[in-house]
Amino acid sequence: MTEMSKGQVASETESVARRRVAALGVVLVSMYGPMLAWLLFMPETWSNRRWSYIGMIPVLPGLVPGSLLAEAFEKSMTTAWLLAGGFSLLLVMFFWWLASIGRRFRLVVGLLIFIVSSGYAFLLNLAWT
Repeated sequence: MTEMSKGQVASETESVARRRVAALGVVLVSMYGPMLAWLLFMPETWSNRRWSYIGMIPVLPGLVPGSLLAEAFEKSMTTAWLLAGGFSLLLVMFFWWLASIGRRFRLVVGLLIFIVSSGYAFLLNLAWT
């Protein structure tokens, strides 16, 4: 391998790493941003219920499918929380993979996740009140 080809390989590796980090940032901000904003900027006082929701932020995206699956198989709430965490991780990984394909995919995936996550946060707000 010549010196120039080693430099090209290093440059390509850095490019892929930057693209993946940018994609992960877009996915995480788009997915968790609306829910976090909903929790932080609610007009009510800081109650124990709000703090419990803040503690649940990592599993909130997968809460509905995890709960539905646990209820379908008549499992405990612990199983529902574990399934919610698993679904959240799968969602983040899947959308991260999609957003890593390219800039256009990153933009489209970020917008779609943001719209769906905003709707989900709105439904959580309705369930809260």
